[in-house]
Amino acid sequence: MRPIVRWQCSHIGLGVLLLIVVVHISVLFAKTWWMQKCRQRDDRHWVNYGIHSLEQLNVPVMAQPLNWINFTLLQLPRFTCDGEPLNLVVIVHSAVTNTDRRNFMRREYFNKINQKHYNAKPIFVLGRSRVAESNELVRQEAASFGDILQIDVEENYHNITHKARAWIPYLKQNCGNMKYILKMDDDVMMDMQGLQILLDHYQLQKRLVLCRTFADGVVVRNPRSKWYLSREEYPIDNLGLYCQGMAYVFSGDLLRYMDGNLRKVQYLWMDDWYVTHGLLRAANAIFVDIGRHYVSINSEQELDSVAKGPYKKYRKLFGHFRPAERYPLAERVKIWSRLEDSTTCY
Repeated sequence: MRPIVRWQCSHIGLGVLLLIVVVHISVLFAKTWWMQKCRQRDDRHWVNYGIHSLEQLNVPVMAQPLNWINFTLLQLPRFTCDGEPLNLVVIVHSAVTNTDRRNFMRREYFNKINQKHYNAKPIFVLGRSRVAESNELVRQEAASFGDILQIDVEENYHNITHKARAWIPYLKQNCGNMKYILKMDDDVMMDMQGLQILLDHYQLQKRLVLCRTFADGVVVRNPRSKWYLSREEYPIDNLGLYCQGMAYVFSGDLLRYMDGNLRKVQYLWMDDWYVTHGLLRAANAIFVDIGRHYVSINSEQELDSVAKGPYKKYRKLFGHFRPAERYPLAERVKIWSRLEDSTTCY
């Protein structure tokens, strides 16, 4: 009887093993099929965007007030663009005290694996703090990572445009052969893989701007508003076409137009308008509105709308959650992960 029992056990064991193999093959096949469907679905997300140009939605760009100031560069990045052109340079507007945000981005987006895989490099652009100890910490951070461009202009919301006035000529002089430039803020979440898929669709396009566009932007004249513009600063009642400042991408060939217009275009503390409208004067740039891949959350109601609304199906490339007190970094990471899981398959 023992041999029979042994044979029966062996037979059962072999059957279980074969069943496991069949299940694994079936799962692998189903996963491959589903991933292919997801790729096809994602491919459809990168087409049929709204196309704009400054010729269609232009406003007169003044030469004054220029408000040109000469400032010193306190810290410089170590990397160069010698050799093979970079695919992507990421400009991150940051503040002196936002060390945790920069470290998160270095770990999550700009680690060595991603830098090599996407042929990308980051530059964090900072102002100067009134506190000497804070500036010393930035100096040490710059020495450790070599990715900081710090200007001798005090950190202030209305001084952000000076950061653009620093990184544009710096890139033009030191890294003029990159394919794309992404400018983003340090509190924005991003999908590096999704962004690269998008860029692959436009790899031959010149004079390209990819962003969430504002057409015929409204000028805020309420002095109590954070976005108030006086008529002395900006006399026209229309901002024309420009990009939302949280994140925008432009092809590297536009850098020379931006650099060339720096001393010809009026200063405006709204850096998104300054860079993506004022400095692109006469560049004949093509603006592609990819706003459906953006998430801007200011409340739980808006978050619920994004998670369940018509834009749920679109892959999210950039996410902004504010105010910071309501959405600390750990909470933003958790929400962003949930949004990514609900809209992408690979």
